[in-house]
Amino acid sequence: MEIKQRAVILIVDDQPELLSVMGMYFEHYGYRHFKAASALAALEILEKEKIDLVICDLVMPRIGGLELLKRIRESQSDAPYFIFCSGFCDVPFAQPYPEGVLGFIQKPFTMMDLMDKVAAQLKQLEIT
Repeated sequence: MEIKQRAVILIVDDQPELLSVMGMYFEHYGYRHFKAASALAALEILEKEKIDLVICDLVMPRIGGLELLKRIRESQSDAPYFIFCSGFCDVPFAQPYPEGVLGFIQKPFTMMDLMDKVAAQLKQLEIT
């Protein structure tokens, strides 16, 4: 695994505990990151910050992950890439992924699995 990355990551999840733990891991591995507990909070951050990658829950109250992706793609020409996560197996999310989506990780996942997936995708995109 790459040791330190300079990519800027936005974590979007309505589960406070998971949001906190993911934030601790990204900080430990040297990623600059922001956390949002809702899609609306994520949109506010995206208006102010240049984000390279969004780790986003698919199923959230009011606005889900796919709707967030759609809104960002409509409003930003240099929209960030997405990796989605969800604990719901019945969520229809099969390859090929929509434009800008790098992957999907099923909850529950280990933090190391998430970190490995993020590092691999950023390396492939040559974002360090």
